[in-house]
Amino acid sequence: MKTVIQSLAVIAALGSLLLLSSGLRAEDVQFSKRALNVVPSHQGHFSDIVTVGGRSRTIFVWGVGAEDEDSTTQYAPQVRFRGEFSKQCNYALDKIGRMLATRSAGLADIVMLRVYLTDARNVADLYKCIDQRFVDLPRPTLTIANISQLAHSGMTIEIEATAAIANLDSDNTFSIFRNRETLGKWNVGATEVLEVAGSDSTTYFSGLHAIQGAPDHGKPVAMFPQDFVNQCGYVQKKMKAEMQALGGTNDNVVRSTAFVTGDVQQPDSAKCRAQLPKEDTVRVPGTLLNISQLGALGETYTYDIIAMMPAPGEGKAFVRKSRADDANPEVAATVTVSGARRTLYLSGIGSAADDGSVESLGNFEGQCRASMRRVDKELSTQDATLADVAKMLVFVTDSRYVDEYKRCMAEIFGSEMQPAQTFVNVARLPTPGMLFQVDVIAVTAQ
Repeated sequence: MKTVIQSLAVIAALGSLLLLSSGLRAEDVQFSKRALNVVPSHQGHFSDIVTVGGRSRTIFVWGVGAEDEDSTTQYAPQVRFRGEFSKQCNYALDKIGRMLATRSAGLADIVMLRVYLTDARNVADLYKCIDQRFVDLPRPTLTIANISQLAHSGMTIEIEATAAIANLDSDNTFSIFRNRETLGKWNVGATEVLEVAGSDSTTYFSGLHAIQGAPDHGKPVAMFPQDFVNQCGYVQKKMKAEMQALGGTNDNVVRSTAFVTGDVQQPDSAKCRAQLPKEDTVRVPGTLLNISQLGALGETYTYDIIAMMPAPGEGKAFVRKSRADDANPEVAATVTVSGARRTLYLSGIGSAADDGSVESLGNFEGQCRASMRRVDKELSTQDATLADVAKMLVFVTDSRYVDEYKRCMAEIFGSEMQPAQTFVNVARLPTPGMLFQVDVIAVTAQ
């Protein structure tokens, strides 16, 4: 596997040189979007891969559930259709469609859905809900995870959406547009829809943590154990430092997903932000999700983000840069891509076979290896490889598998630096018996 990755990395580098010699610019390539299936049984329900290239505008929609759009109580909305999952799902997708419409887009333009449920037994109803809403529309990729609870009592589903549409701006100038309070009168000042246009540089981050190494070189432990507000504040400041190192600011963060443990709710997140200087706060499309546990003892908070800023120089050729994590040098803390490129979004992949059965039941490492083989296989259908993966969002059912996970990744990627990754513990995955699922974004030269 290592030799294959190294060989294909050389091929990718040669491709970049060809782009450079041809003078190809991101703004010279027309917008393209393709939705594809690798697994026949997924056809008509969701795509296994969606690819986006050329002059595009990217639209991020914050996590949307059944929060009543007419609620006016700050940070504490009423929730519609309590106990009725299908109606909550339908309402959430209806709101997402109307939110996208404010940017001249719609459900057909969605390239990726991440769906968080409070009960995995609703997966079949989720598929029906998506089928009813999308009908004959192109299907986005789909990742599903069962978490402990959502930010507001009574919500059973929350959906993150990313869409891509053609960029018709003649000069392709980089810009970020924030559409605030489109539907959430209860969430004053929040950005619900954010659109990025123009020639950009995109950075994918590994999960940000408030942790330190254990004195006995064992598992890491949390700073400020069980103290969400201080952990949250530390992570926010860490993010600011990361953005400054990239030459940007917190205003360049375009997507944020906060995974928290315990009974943390949206007012706690607001309290965290309130203690920070105004310039350190981040108000972007985001989601707050309660999960059962994180990797470090006493850890209550991790932050998963994407940032976008103007492309450096003239942005003629595809460029990829990875910066190692100081505490975990085999893993990229950040992966930054710019220039003419193609982005591949993959649906959540576990060790489920085409017939729905789970490989390596009860064997985490076996499931991890099987899942990554499937990732490699799906990427190969689009002339991409594991060397092109920029970001992995990894869901496991028990964070005590972290050592097995590290062994699996070391085997898969060999001596090559691993992509940026966030590792979180969820209550259940969509297929019974599944212990591991990975959500993948890969980027290649155009």
